[in-house]
Amino acid sequence: MLRLPERVTVKCLGCNYPLNDLPSPRCPECGRGFDREDRATFNTGRPLNWLDRKLLAPIGPVTFATVAIPCTVMLYLSLSSDIYYTGVHLVMLTFTCGAVAAVVAVRLALREIIPPVTVPRPRDRRRVLAVVAATAITCLLVVGQVPLRVAFLFARPRLDRLVADVRAGRVTEPVPPRRAGPFVVESSSNYGGDDTLFFHYAILGQSGGLAHCPTNGPRGYYNTGTDGPLGWNWHWWTDD
Repeated sequence: MLRLPERVTVKCLGCNYPLNDLPSPRCPECGRGFDREDRATFNTGRPLNWLDRKLLAPIGPVTFATVAIPCTVMLYLSLSSDIYYTGVHLVMLTFTCGAVAAVVAVRLALREIIPPVTVPRPRDRRRVLAVVAATAITCLLVVGQVPLRVAFLFARPRLDRLVADVRAGRVTEPVPPRRAGPFVVESSSNYGGDDTLFFHYAILGQSGGLAHCPTNGPRGYYNTGTDGPLGWNWHWWTDD
């Protein structure tokens, strides 16, 4: 006869079935096994409810989805050159990292506070590291302007043709809105002159600026921190 602590009701971790004085180390209700020598395999506290079981489960889809929201929003916003204005994106990434840390911290804190202390907690180290890695990758992609650069690469062939047409006189300025890959571009009415062509672009609800300059870039038209190179004489810029 299997004997467990007699002064308390020992319950199954799977279904709360009482396990005292069972002939075998297996719950007859749900079939979950337990070890009388290992208190981590049974519950000596209050019966577990739905919330306890959710909190005692490893970090899963709900937490990952919640964490993915601010990361996805940052990647979406980085399609606009405006967030790179004098380092605004760094402030936004700081808030993003704080939001992710808060989600994970609250999830782990509730697990420690709400379920009975006698019930073992799962080890989520790898899953927490996965969240940290995903957040770090998001930060690198945003700092490296990867979403904007990828969109630019798809648009570049048509952008180059547009510049050639403007310089050859086949297209007159100001250029009305036209499709260039994933962008819709048009001439900027605020800047121009010398050998630089300035365009506004829109993509998926985001907007920004592109400038083509075959010499030293568009610097000098506005403040430092409002433009940067994209390659092939192209630069991003934002109107300050």
